[in-house]
Amino acid sequence: MIQGGRDRGLIIHKLFEEVLANETGDDRDALIERAAALIRAKRKFVTDNPKDGLSPGEIAGCIVRTLSLPEIVALRPTLVPEFPVHASETVEGTEHITNRIADAINIGTDDIQAIVD
Repeated sequence: MIQGGRDRGLIIHKLFEEVLANETGDDRDALIERAAALIRAKRKFVTDNPKDGLSPGEIAGCIVRTLSLPEIVALRPTLVPEFPVHASETVEGTEHITNRIADAINIGTDDIQAIVD
């Protein structure tokens, strides 16, 4: 059992951003160290057991497994982290605007090839 939640999600997103921006190493030890620092920065308890709360080892494992997915391995050299995405759609005469930030995108020669979120 993994104790999930908002803080775990924010730490995972921050680690992905840092790894893709080459600010944090992608090896397990570097990820564990950085995850622990991010947990402490949120003034949360660091635990070895993910059932009990935020576990740097579990979070690092999630990042390592995701970065090992064949689709991510293929895209990784060209992924741009934390990319703003905007859209507009008119439904029954009313315009709906969407503003989000994708975890990462892959930009091809002329357009976006993939969005990772």
